[in-house]
Amino acid sequence: MIAHGVATIVLLGFTSAFFASEADHSVVFSHGNDVMFEGYLTAEAAADLVARLQTPLVDHLIITSGGGDENAAMDVADVVNQRGLRVTVRGRCVSACANTILIAGSVRYLENRAVVAFHHSSPVIEKNYITLHRPAPERIVRGAERVRALYREKGANLALLDCAASKIGLTLQLVEARLPEEDIIRMAWLSRHRFWVPRDDTLARFGVPVARVGTTPSRRVAERELEWSVGVVMGGSHDCPQWP
Repeated sequence: MIAHGVATIVLLGFTSAFFASEADHSVVFSHGNDVMFEGYLTAEAAADLVARLQTPLVDHLIITSGGGDENAAMDVADVVNQRGLRVTVRGRCVSACANTILIAGSVRYLENRAVVAFHHSSPVIEKNYITLHRPAPERIVRGAERVRALYREKGANLALLDCAASKIGLTLQLVEARLPEEDIIRMAWLSRHRFWVPRDDTLARFGVPVARVGTTPSRRVAERELEWSVGVVMGGSHDCPQWP
């Protein structure tokens, strides 16, 4: 996403904030039973991560990520789910990371002041297309199917993603956008805000319990981890009371 006046642009088919610190950068390595990943979830990075997670000794993923391609993230989430791996968030787990990989963990740990943030997702974007009576792109349809299946299997409430879209003020307005990192013009959705950082008890209410080691992040910490000083919606105790 990129800032656009008072609104935010949500890029079609990508669930990432395009963090400057993660541009063209990912690191994955193993240490005993742990696999540690930091960076942007491209298809290539996800394939490398999946290969390491399939090592029989591994039972724990420690991740720091601003998101990436949602189907690539789902490739990781599928292995985490199938192998019953624990997931620990260190620093941040945003967008595709939060939508899928965090959900997939058999146990979900958040390190001290770790930030979990949502903005949009393929199931919500698919609904936008349906509302507008327009065909959704194939990768959105495929991503939505995979995400819905994951949430069903994990007993998580898919309304969490509807809540996130509501909190960032995702609209039905499509515009053309060009990322600073690319020369390609993409279609994008406008939203009023950039990120929603839910409370831990809100995640639990939607069927995604987490165990936090330490304290929850302040707004200042969240803005630092999210590399954005405006458009961050800090969750409250009564977010989205209409769900579940």
